[in-house]
Amino acid sequence: MRSILTILAVFSAVLPAAAQGASDWSKLETTHRVVYVTTDNGLETSGRLLRADATSLTLREGTTERVFYRDQVLFVDKRDSLKNGLIIGLAIGGGLGMLGAEMSDCGRIHETRACDTGERAAILAVSVGLYTGISVGIDAMIRGRTRIYRRSVRPSAVRVGPILSSHTLGAAASFAW
Repeated sequence: MRSILTILAVFSAVLPAAAQGASDWSKLETTHRVVYVTTDNGLETSGRLLRADATSLTLREGTTERVFYRDQVLFVDKRDSLKNGLIIGLAIGGGLGMLGAEMSDCGRIHETRACDTGERAAILAVSVGLYTGISVGIDAMIRGRTRIYRRSVRPSAVRVGPILSSHTLGAAASFAW
């Protein structure tokens, strides 16, 4: 009997689950041109982030300013930059440009010769420019978002406690998520 009560006492403590997502306002810098705020009722508002303090954030939507309190905001996203498209284009264009410059023959159709350094540099430059432009263009057409704030959710919990009376012995369990 004593061991059962000990076990029930141990499990009567709350066992929280890990909180999901970062809930840090520090990433909400006013340097972001456009942010997307999603509130707890599911509405999304986009605008320029003007201010963020411990309790609220202020967004300029057109000509009006809207204040969102911390307990209203589910998450805040920003537009993905074009930097990854630029890097991918430079890498692909550089690789294919070097390969093309090495394999190419220069001159007229029936009078081919090995390319000199200037011609190889031109082939590389055209390849890098072409593939970088294509990659940045694709990245601009497919706009992604980066989550910069997520409200921490109430952690899940399991509670187990004893039920003891003169005629009853048992355990009660409750779950929250």
